Amino acid sequence: MGYQLSVFENVPTSTWLILLTLSTCVGYSLFWVLRGVYRLYLHPLSRYPGPKLAIVDPAWFELVYNYWGENRCMLVWQLEKFHQTYGPVVRLGPNTLHINDPEIYQRMAKVTSGFLKDPDFYQLIMLPSVVSETDPKKHRVRRQVLAPAFSISRVTEHAKWIESKAESLNSRLEQFAHSDTPVNVLKLCNAFIIDIATRLLLATDHECVLDPDFRSDFVDLLHAVLQQTWLAFVAPTTTRAMYKLPPSIQKWIFPLPIRKFAQSRRVRSDIIEQLIDPNAAKGHVVPQGESLMSEVIILMTAAVDTSSTVMYQGIYQICRNNDIYKSLVRELDHAFPGDSKITYKVAKQLPYLTAVIQESLRWASPVPGRLPRQVPAEGFELYGHRIPGGTIMQTSAILLNNHKDVFSHPEQFDPDRWTQGETSRELEKYMVSFYHGSRGCLGKDLAWCEMYVFMANLFRRFSVSVHDTTDKDMKFKDSFLSL
Repeated sequence: MGYQLSVFENVPTSTWLILLTLSTCVGYSLFWVLRGVYRLYLHPLSRYPGPKLAIVDPAWFELVYNYWGENRCMLVWQLEKFHQTYGPVVRLGPNTLHINDPEIYQRMAKVTSGFLKDPDFYQLIMLPSVVSETDPKKHRVRRQVLAPAFSISRVTEHAKWIESKAESLNSRLEQFAHSDTPVNVLKLCNAFIIDIATRLLLATDHECVLDPDFRSDFVDLLHAVLQQTWLAFVAPTTTRAMYKLPPSIQKWIFPLPIRKFAQSRRVRSDIIEQLIDPNAAKGHVVPQGESLMSEVIILMTAAVDTSSTVMYQGIYQICRNNDIYKSLVRELDHAFPGDSKITYKVAKQLPYLTAVIQESLRWASPVPGRLPRQVPAEGFELYGHRIPGGTIMQTSAILLNNHKDVFSHPEQFDPDRWTQGETSRELEKYMVSFYHGSRGCLGKDLAWCEMYVFMANLFRRFSVSVHDTTDKDMKFKDSFLSL
């Protein structure tokens, strides 16, 4: 006769749960350690140094350096310190390198380089649009559709009502001047740009320049969303899972108030007409519903905080330097004597105003940091070593626009660096405020028009000075856009 022996027969259920929990914790800990060892020492990119937390676990790195407490949106200011410690190549993730070398960027930005936008990055933080499209063929078609609306000839047509908007702004500023009341220049710049953007994209003037506080619902909503930008990289798995849910559930779990702004307007602008025209370009797929709305929202986002950041940062620097201020006012007084109308046509011909705006673009970096590109399948030669295809290489405008190998004394706001003929034209090649190549800023010419008209009016019509503001107050945060 045989007997059965069960050694676990009398083990309580609670003990089983404890053993299961312990074994799970031990198993995950072992996995985390082994994965960390592989990423640090055995990975194809292990030759490149960087902060160990970023290499082992990018999500925790993002939480600690870019989201936790006072660090929120401040990693951009840590990047330069990393490069001072580790050199021009810093490993910021298992498969991610951050590059601070203007020449390497030039190679990456070539139309023929084969580099692609990193789909993981753009799908995590941005709605579908021409800006976030990572497929080169689809992007090329969508850009062909939109390019006519941002051409130099179309911008010249828009200049008339942009000049008119500046005159409305002048009337508001005269009220402030007569009452000796300080003006919030950041809100002032935002109001001017959002009025232009809403007319261009939504065929309606939002008239923020007439608001008593230059307030804009769109800007308020946009900034509320952007402040949470890097949360997606703290919890990437959760974010991706949310994006796979039906749109109706997404809105309930993660409401985007900006969407309500677009829904509340009847969108029938020239740009929208262009987007919904099936014959606008060969291969163009007309966006419908949410896709069309996403395109409008991203275009408005790209239009607002970029130009306004350059303007208010530039105004502050001009006012802090008496020689620059006097030189600019002298040129404007000569170009627009008495009460003569200030026009884009004349303003864009002024060399010192152009230099001031160019230096403001270098200084402000409206999209300051960590734009990632994916190495093509054949790989990339980096300082004598082959980087495998699929590697993510990041660059940051704030570092490239302040690189000492290109810009002498980059810590100084110096418009004269742009008045040196051929030397200045060489510098322009290395300016990345609008980025380069086929993914360069679509609205570059419109942005220049806005800045010419705004800056010429402000410094020709008014005496401007800094009020209760310090350099510390002007230090921006990186919420993908500079805020």
